[in-house]
Amino acid sequence: MNNQDTQLTVTAFFKANPGKLNALEQLADRFVERTRKESRMCAYGWSFHADEAHCRHRYQDAQGFLEHVENCLPLFQEALTISECTRLAIHGPEDELAKIRGPMANFDVLQYFTVRNSFRR
Repeated sequence: MNNQDTQLTVTAFFKANPGKLNALEQLADRFVERTRKESRMCAYGWSFHADEAHCRHRYQDAQGFLEHVENCLPLFQEALTISECTRLAIHGPEDELAKIRGPMANFDVLQYFTVRNSFRR
């Protein structure tokens, strides 16, 4: 099915290192503040359960996601000193996913999910 939607949805899961959950929660606040200024961001937020954190974000297109990576890479690297990124999944139409496969090739926990049909309101 032809999909005209260009949006990407990203879900990232982190497991805090022992004794580092509070530090991860504080870092999440910094991510939110830095991300708030991104023009192609549609939604962004963090959720917590026990020693796990889930970050969900949505972008207008691949360019928006790549801008986010450039903007927040230092914070992501900081997150990796206090937690493990256990899963990073990107959902979107193949045309948009193709634009990020090369730049994201070094992220070994990354999974791509191709949206085949969808709608938005």
